[in-house]
Amino acid sequence: MLPLFLVIVLTIVELGTLLNTYQILQNAAREGARISSLPKNNIDSSNPDASPTTIQDAVVDYCTDRGLAVTAGDVSVDQEQFVTVGARQMGVSVVTVSYSVDLITPGGTTLAGGPVTVTGVGVFRNLY
Repeated sequence: MLPLFLVIVLTIVELGTLLNTYQILQNAAREGARISSLPKNNIDSSNPDASPTTIQDAVVDYCTDRGLAVTAGDVSVDQEQFVTVGARQMGVSVVTVSYSVDLITPGGTTLAGGPVTVTGVGVFRNLY
C-alpha cells in the first residue's frame, strides 16, 4: 500500500506545482499585455523611447517575485494583432511567456521523457 500511496501523493504535489506555475505565468503575461497596451509603450517609429525590453522586464520581474526564473528570451511581445468585435477591428497586445518545469519524479521528466513546458498568454486591447 505504501508505494501506491506515495505515487498518489507525488502526483498531487506535481499537479499542484504545475497549476501554480501556470497561474503565475498567466498573471505575468496578462500584466505584460496590460503594460504593452499603454500609449507610452507603443513600439513604433513615432515613439522612440518604447521598446519590448520594458515589457519583457516587467514580466520577468513579476515571475521573479514569485519564485520563477524566467528570462527575457522566454517572453514574446506582439502589438500588431487584431480582434474583431462586432463590425470593428481593434488592435491588441499579445504577450506570451514560457517556462520549463522540472518535475520531482526521478530525473525530473514526464512519462514522455522530458520536463513540462508551461505557457501563459495575455491579451489586452491597445489604448493607442
